[in-house]
Amino acid sequence: MIFRAAVLFISVLCLVPVAGATVITANPAGCNGGGGGSCDGGPYLLTFGGDESSMTFDYRIPNSQVKLISYLNDLLAGVEVWDYPNKNNTSLKSFDIYLVVGGEDYSTATYSLLLGTISSTLQGYNSGNRDDITETLSSSSGLSAFLAALKLSKGHFGIEVVDTEGSFNLGERQLGSDGVTLVRFAQVDAPTPEPASLGMAGIGLIALCWTLRKKIAR
Repeated sequence: MIFRAAVLFISVLCLVPVAGATVITANPAGCNGGGGGSCDGGPYLLTFGGDESSMTFDYRIPNSQVKLISYLNDLLAGVEVWDYPNKNNTSLKSFDIYLVVGGEDYSTATYSLLLGTISSTLQGYNSGNRDDITETLSSSSGLSAFLAALKLSKGHFGIEVVDTEGSFNLGERQLGSDGVTLVRFAQVDAPTPEPASLGMAGIGLIALCWTLRKKIAR
């Protein structure tokens, strides 16, 4: 009876610590399929029907981390937008936000998913009066498909903003009004094993093997 209880306790010690979740903030890797780790100077003016009607911010998660991810809890994407050219413009603005992998935009990507559609009169043309918009992917099927594509791309993906009506500015990566939150960002919440957790699991496995060895010796 004591042996069975010991095995159960040690098994829990082995498995539970590995199940912790980690929020991974993706690093920026350029715009519209470009590399170099940064975009050209912004802000970026998007105009429906114009030469620049969409913008894709490229991100990357280290492939070493991607390999450890077995599933995702959610994905968050944040952007900053504001009205153009002045705060007296009350015309309707609308745009779509896409998650893309393996391409410059949603129409050419090997994987794409519409995260959300925004329709509103945006805030005025000044740095203290902007809209911080966050879209979240939490469906299990969408997360599973995205993770599969993410592994094939070795951690590279993009967040695309597509103008569907009016003109507006799209901000650079910077801090929001709270001075902490990034208004242009992408991050995933994934259950990844940490070194401390792996160490605890290793101790549990050693203890389990020692217990079984003593049982067999008897």
